[in-house]
Amino acid sequence: MNREDVRAPLRDELDRTKARIVEVAETFFAEDGYEGAKIRTIAEAASVNIAAVNYHFGTKNNLFETVFARRVVPMNEDRLRRLDAALAVSKPPSLASIVDAFVRPPLSTGAMEDDASRIVQMKFLSRAFSLPDEETLLKSYYRDVRTRFLDALHSALPELEFDLLILRYNLMVGALIYALGGSERMMRLPEGLNGQRPANALQMDMLIEQISKFCVAGFRA
Repeated sequence: MNREDVRAPLRDELDRTKARIVEVAETFFAEDGYEGAKIRTIAEAASVNIAAVNYHFGTKNNLFETVFARRVVPMNEDRLRRLDAALAVSKPPSLASIVDAFVRPPLSTGAMEDDASRIVQMKFLSRAFSLPDEETLLKSYYRDVRTRFLDALHSALPELEFDLLILRYNLMVGALIYALGGSERMMRLPEGLNGQRPANALQMDMLIEQISKFCVAGFRA
């Protein structure tokens, strides 16, 4: 057996440990936020010691960014694929197709997983987009997406002043961040109306359809 054969199982174990820490950390960041989540608690829940967390990630910030990138990078790649598909159909693409390409991937995240896992993912993203240093994450992970979508929106709405386009784009982002909190947040009733429950549970397809229509109407207002 050569040296590489000996090292392979160790690498596999390290990869499994790192993946387990990331999975557990996402849950704590989603529930407690960045400040509330504790490395010691994460380590205990992942059945590792703090030294293992430090070995793989170095800092709490690096761990958070790893969890963030794990969700955001494929989500943004999906957004750009959908935007490219819309551009292939027509130039400029329809406003509805641009908005759908932007809002569908984050709301569909974890769609193949169970409801509990999907809610954790959505809560985590909602927390991440509300951080005080959100701008740092935006510069690192959203520059291309923001530029491409603003260009597409501008081509679909050439009559709209660019200042208003930026404002309405950010309003769409804000609505999406709120929606990422899940269907319970979206269907929460005001105080005094607790006896008037919605007739049907909010399904993800319906949420995507409604937020898309809402944003399209907002851009056209």
